Amino acid sequence: MGPSTAPDYHDEYRIVVEHGNATLAIGGYGTVDGSTPPRHTETKPVDAEQWSALTSRIDALPSGKNVASHGCTGGSTYGVTVNDDGDIVKDTQAYACGADADAVSAPFTQFIEPIESLFDMQALLNG
Repeated sequence: MGPSTAPDYHDEYRIVVEHGNATLAIGGYGTVDGSTPPRHTETKPVDAEQWSALTSRIDALPSGKNVASHGCTGGSTYGVTVNDDGDIVKDTQAYACGADADAVSAPFTQFIEPIESLFDMQALLNG
């Protein structure tokens, strides 16, 4: 028996919102940290209403970085970094796994929803 290996079907993505645009990069392992090129990149304009909806949700995000797995494997890491003219306003991460996964991920998925809805995530994640 050898070491465990990650499944081939892993998907991860990053959405960067800046200068009136949202850019989605989606792919396998290494897409989020930039060590592997994404299999798909797409940019959409962000209007004032979408921007307002996004920024109004910043305070609902948890504080700090809670990425301990507590022995749970196969979960998802969520993170948001908010930068305003070079100053980090918010930098938060959380690991969602097991029975608490929905509660841990909810603030992150609710935060990005106005922007993520610009993309056909179902088709992209199943593609």
